[in-house]
Amino acid sequence: IVLLALVVLHILALHEVGSNNPDGVEIKKHKDANGVPLDGIKFHPYYSVHDVQGIAVFLFFFCGILFFAPEMGGYALELANFEEADAFKTPAHVAPVWYFTPYYSVLRAVPDKFWGFVAFAAAVVVPFVLPWLDRNPVRSWRYRGMLNRVMLLGFVINFIILGVLGVWAPTESRTQLAQIGTIYYFVFFLGMPWWSTWDKTKEVPDRVTMDGGMGLGKSLATLAVVALLTWLPLKAVAAESAYDCGSIPCDDFVADASDQASLQHGAALYANYCAGCHSLQYSRHNRVAKDLGIPEDLYQ
Repeated sequence: IVLLALVVLHILALHEVGSNNPDGVEIKKHKDANGVPLDGIKFHPYYSVHDVQGIAVFLFFFCGILFFAPEMGGYALELANFEEADAFKTPAHVAPVWYFTPYYSVLRAVPDKFWGFVAFAAAVVVPFVLPWLDRNPVRSWRYRGMLNRVMLLGFVINFIILGVLGVWAPTESRTQLAQIGTIYYFVFFLGMPWWSTWDKTKEVPDRVTMDGGMGLGKSLATLAVVALLTWLPLKAVAAESAYDCGSIPCDDFVADASDQASLQHGAALYANYCAGCHSLQYSRHNRVAKDLGIPEDLYQ
């Protein structure tokens, strides 16, 4: 229902306001004798063929994931769906689906639960009021100043960092980085009425141009800058463990259920040091004995 409502709003906005263009100019200012905009493009066949091309690319990847990699490394279907349910074990960290992870980082960045939820809700809602926050007289980013471009580039880097932190288990350093990212997220939007007007803008053309944008070289350089500035802070907090082991470094550990020698060694350590306080009265004797490779009556 929400998606249907958004589609209806999109069609209404497209009908009332019209579509945008890379130069951000109003094409209705220049019309021919029949009242048709000189820089206008017919929906068919131009936009219809363009949309069919996009749908074909989408279906290519969609079918590839559906038939050949339905889990796609845990990004399409979360890996937790393939784990055996265990009512006696609560996961230390449960990550949401990848497209919610930036907002999940905002939620965890605030220590108080209530205000964390308020920040989470505000982070989701604030982009909807973006048209009223942007006070720059120039619509196209091609003709805006350097400050606007730097702020936008910083927002992209910050959003990716928040997304990665939402997948990782929280630690002190990761939480501090998420708090810095949360502050920048809201400064970008709530400060936009001021910083969007501080820059000197370039002269906007009167009609739509055939400018191809930054070009391949500048585009690759921008991607390299984004990748580097995203990797550096994440690298700084990536090695920190999500567990506190004192002076001993520790990290996630997944036991190999097929390594009987290791399992027998662990069972011996349990019997010698842990059995006095931690019983196994709820364990399945036959399964544990089978995993350890010992007779069931000996285990009991």
